[in-house]
Amino acid sequence: FTKKRKGTLFIRAFRRKQITDKTYLQNLIVYIHQNPVNTGFCLKPEGLKYSSYNALMGDALTMLSRKEAIALFENKENFTFCNGKVVDMDFD
Repeated sequence: FTKKRKGTLFIRAFRRKQITDKTYLQNLIVYIHQNPVNTGFCLKPEGLKYSSYNALMGDALTMLSRKEAIALFENKENFTFCNGKVVDMDFD
């Protein structure tokens, strides 16, 4: 029955990469928040209603580790500033 098919239906479309340091984690968080901006869904990270950016910046109950994520950037002001920077991630 095997047809030796390939593609994202049969093979995972992502690769895992270990997060080895704080800077890489910070850049990854910013990169994730920039995705909807870079693809034209919104103009700013906070423009996407269900973004983790909004969950981290808000006060509503969340399953995210808000304090730990913000602490990576020292405070909310720096978190906001860093999320305004352009980050080009190299996933090779």
